[in-house]
Amino acid sequence: MKQLNKIIILLLLFCHFPMKASENAKPIYGNFIQPWLYGNWSDEQWDQEFAYMQSVGIEAIIMGDAAWRDAGQTTWYTHYASNLPNTSQASNDLEKIFQRASQYGLKLYIGMGSDAEWWSWNLSNETDAQKFFDAMTMSTHFINEIYERYQPLYPDVFCGFYSVYEIWNHVDWNQEQTRGQYAANLSYGFNLLIDSLNKINPDMPLLFSPFATIADWCATKENTQLFYESFFTQTNFRPQDGMLPMDNVGGGGQTVETVEAWTKMYGDAIRNSGNKLNYYANIENFAQPPGEKLYDTESTPLYGVNYWSSAPVGRFVRQLEIAQRYATKIFNFSFSHYYSPVNNIPGFYDAFVHYLQTGEIDSEYPSSPSNVYFAMEIALNTATSQPVDVLKVTWDELSDNYGIMRVNLYKGTDLVAYRVAVRRDMVNQISEPPFIYYPEYSDDAGLYRLGIVDVWGNETISTPFEINLSSGFARLSQGTSCSLPVRTEEIQSPVCYINKDKNVECLFESSCDEELRITLFSVTGASLYSSKIKANKGINTFIFPVKSNIPIRFFVSLKSGR
Repeated sequence: MKQLNKIIILLLLFCHFPMKASENAKPIYGNFIQPWLYGNWSDEQWDQEFAYMQSVGIEAIIMGDAAWRDAGQTTWYTHYASNLPNTSQASNDLEKIFQRASQYGLKLYIGMGSDAEWWSWNLSNETDAQKFFDAMTMSTHFINEIYERYQPLYPDVFCGFYSVYEIWNHVDWNQEQTRGQYAANLSYGFNLLIDSLNKINPDMPLLFSPFATIADWCATKENTQLFYESFFTQTNFRPQDGMLPMDNVGGGGQTVETVEAWTKMYGDAIRNSGNKLNYYANIENFAQPPGEKLYDTESTPLYGVNYWSSAPVGRFVRQLEIAQRYATKIFNFSFSHYYSPVNNIPGFYDAFVHYLQTGEIDSEYPSSPSNVYFAMEIALNTATSQPVDVLKVTWDELSDNYGIMRVNLYKGTDLVAYRVAVRRDMVNQISEPPFIYYPEYSDDAGLYRLGIVDVWGNETISTPFEINLSSGFARLSQGTSCSLPVRTEEIQSPVCYINKDKNVECLFESSCDEELRITLFSVTGASLYSSKIKANKGINTFIFPVKSNIPIRFFVSLKSGR
């Protein structure tokens, strides 16, 4: 029965999504997957996940942390039955992932030996460097044990090892002396791993994934390149080994605009050092939400639910296309965590498949609601379980051809609250945003707008509305009598979208023949285009002749043209 279920899943996937990447899109080669994501999966979820990975062209998996140690502890926890001293088995997940990778023909890299104190170590300091050497020595023992146990069982799957220590551009790299000490000590630790691999299998690859952040407390790009040139010169990397730097766009340390220069820098460092190391890439398909007062503090409801959301596919595609210019293979953190339908709303997967098949980005904007509802509510804070008074904002049905990933709440031009699509690993359910909590709400005058964002990143800004708790709702589309000599209040159209000619097109209804002024605004309130128009009784269409100057976020106003 299990095998039959597997066949049905594969047939459904491949019949519905015949994968053939376009010339403009290169599928992801490798995917990271963390044990805490799949630890409680059913057999059906395992089969679904591996079928989805196959369908987008993924060939290899990096399993993070097959062995780890908590900060300040002596016990190492493992996802297999280890015979090493000071170890304790946490699960048998390593065996499970080997089995599924074998069934679906994927390669597997094993992450090993993660000591949580890594983030406090400064390898310019000899005491911290010795702690690093000890941890890497332990990793050599894990390498030997895992290889001896699993390579004979899964010779076609076992592809290599992954060093889980995430190297970042430490501020000490800005000084020549401490930069040299850091590079030498890091190199010594990596050479321990490489020497161990050479003894058990000289062809077994080693991968690692550093990152860099643009900040005053980190090293500059120039000094980071000098560091890596020194590190590569001293480390015995082999032709099968690979560096796959995180682009850190998801982590917030880089932007799509800054990351290309740093991506190029790593490749330059490898070439300048003369090292044989392969240059791969690790691009991030998640997003760090903005704002300290939104939902990343423990004083508000839904703490954590809005944090580390899936990235819009449009942004991810830009990252992918940058990485392809420099790297020979693309890895991703992480399809399984942020795009797979096993853990997410299906729109992310559908959108990514569309890009792989066509090389195209979707430009159809989501709908805007016609009614918004609000009420004060007592909600439990998800971190403290304490009651919190909040404004709850809901809306009538939204629609998009792929799916809604996020709804923003703007007050004036300020983003004041939002809700992202919920992943299964957060609250064991998958859903589009059902409502927004606004803990900072105060009963003062002001216009609000909703921003509805689809999985591609296209955002539709609703017409403005006031929050009146006594009425409990706001109607965003309203008719106004033409019997008044002058239409004093502003009415706005909720039906605006980007048409096939790349212009903003709006539909609105007038109850009589009249003259109106129609204005296109950016979300900051800047007027981009304004014109007097003659509207006829009934449905009217107006197209703003803006073409390539279309704002990503916009709203439209209609008012008397007199």
